[in-house]
Parts: sequence; C-alpha cells; structure tokens
Amino acid sequence: MRIVIDARYLTRRYSGIGMYSERLLEHLALQDKENEYYCLVQSDYTRPLALGENFHLIRYNARPLSFHTIFLLHRVIH
Repeated sequence: MRIVIDARYLTRRYSGIGMYSERLLEHLALQDKENEYYCLVQSDYTRPLALGENFHLIRYNARPLSFHTIFLLHRVIH
C-alpha cells in the first residue's frame, strides 16, 4: 500500500512539532517494512532520519495551510 504523510512541519528550524514528527516517522519505519511511505517535507529540511528503504522524502515547499495545499497538493501526490 502507498501511504502519504504530510510532514511539512519538518523544516531546518527545530520545533516541538518537528521533533515529534521525526520520532514518529523513525518509529513507524521500525514497525513497518512492507508499505511504501511518501513523506512531504519542506525543501529546507536537511537533518538525517533513520528511515527504511520504503520511506521516500518529497520536498514540497508550500505551507501546510495554503492555497497550494488546497488546490495543488493532489498533483504532487500523483
């Protein structure tokens, strides 16, 4: 199964939501080696994550609540 995770709170600036999102993704990667995950992150995100080969980071530079998210995110997901 293909699963998209909106993790655009992962940016170069460290935040509580960002730290939570990193740990959530890393622990999910430990649990699930079968499904394919596509994780949307901001383009300036550069910290290394301990993810498996079934996790793919997609850099998408729109704010989580924005015009681009509402009207164009479906194109990125396809």
